[in-house]
Amino acid sequence: MSDRSLFIPLSILAACLAGTISVFANYKIRDLFHRIGIVDRPNEARKQHKKPVAYGGGTALLLSMGAALAIVVGIVVVSQQGELSAIRPILG
Repeated sequence: MSDRSLFIPLSILAACLAGTISVFANYKIRDLFHRIGIVDRPNEARKQHKKPVAYGGGTALLLSMGAALAIVVGIVVVSQQGELSAIRPILG
């Protein structure tokens, strides 16, 4: 199997990993930021939310994309070393 034939399955894997990690990381980071006080408090007239809202959604997305990229790069490196024979049927 050539490197080009793994492009689509690895892209789909990366997108699924990033989405899944992002969902879980977003909740964890939101809870963490609420605990340590990194929140936007509705103290001005122009704020529309009633309760404090945690910053950090972008942090969760950045971490999830980095984790997904690291996993996919690890798979590619291992596959180029010829040690990925067990997972090749799964990737296509």
